[in-house]
Amino acid sequence: MYELSEIRLSNALKVATFCCLLVFGALLVASCAQTKRENKTTDLWNVLRDHSVSSVVWSPKGDHIAFVAAGYKDDTDDGLLRASIWIASMSRRGQIEKIGRLITLTRKQGIPAALFWVDSNRVGWAASRTSSFGFMQMSLASNKPEPLVSQSFRGFQGTGDSGPWSAPDDVYYDTVSRSLLFSAALPPGNEVYVRILPLGTKKARTLHVPPVKGLAHPIISNVTLCGSLSNLNEPEFYLAAWMLVHTYEGGGCYLWHSTSYSLHQDNILTTSPHQGFAFPRTSPDRKLLAYLRSPGERKPDELVLRDPNSGKQRVLGILQSRWKDLSPAIGCPFSWSPDGKAIAYADGSKIKTVKVERCE
Repeated sequence: MYELSEIRLSNALKVATFCCLLVFGALLVASCAQTKRENKTTDLWNVLRDHSVSSVVWSPKGDHIAFVAAGYKDDTDDGLLRASIWIASMSRRGQIEKIGRLITLTRKQGIPAALFWVDSNRVGWAASRTSSFGFMQMSLASNKPEPLVSQSFRGFQGTGDSGPWSAPDDVYYDTVSRSLLFSAALPPGNEVYVRILPLGTKKARTLHVPPVKGLAHPIISNVTLCGSLSNLNEPEFYLAAWMLVHTYEGGGCYLWHSTSYSLHQDNILTTSPHQGFAFPRTSPDRKLLAYLRSPGERKPDELVLRDPNSGKQRVLGILQSRWKDLSPAIGCPFSWSPDGKAIAYADGSKIKTVKVERCE
């Protein structure tokens, strides 16, 4: 009996040892596969190491991410800005599998800014020129861009850091109403507007951006926004803007919510002029809000997730400053996935994705 017990114990130890070896082997294989995937992902972005990535937008089906990569040439092109629209293909697990260039545009053709998806196979953008801007589109299966909207628009130095170019820093496409939302500062004076342009029409509805109460004749700039026009009688907007009085002697940066075409301000977040908010974007179910927060000069922007109802928020990621170094090839540097479970954002010369959970 004693010898039989020893035999059973010995067999049990052998089985346990074998199982441990199997588990260790599986972990080793998984680790090697993970390292291989990470190395592969790193290699994907080597082609863009001298570029700045901006204007990130996830496709409606979640199978692609479009973005702008901008850089200055070092040859006989006299350093003219060139910007390319790129497409990243996603795996079933939601990881970036490969990237490829859709088109390269020059200043003469109109630098692409503020990308958006018209549908699952067509990318649109605001083409910024020296005195006007227009909206273009291009199919993933095509090699030639074409006008999305027939008319062009005039602005006054954009609404932010776009220098001599006039395209807005931000364009939001509301898929339900098939409408473009964008802002512009028009001369004379400093009149800032939000425009709603339903595709298929030639007339944009103009909404005036009101200053904050108590600020007399502020300088309004850097207007970024998103909106929902699924019910035209009950619109919803989120806007962010700098409102300064005599440069840095008063005012600040404001982020507010409005349920009126008058852009009436509600639930305002405010900060000093040295800090800021930009690019508010609601989740697909409109229950969460993501936006950029600038802590101050020479500090990287933070991607913040906020629960509008509870006011709770947390930082999802830190963006390298390179994403906005090459204006006017600008636009929202992050995008929600169609299912609302992840956000893709620009990080220097590449794109990262982060899973989204509730604000705690």
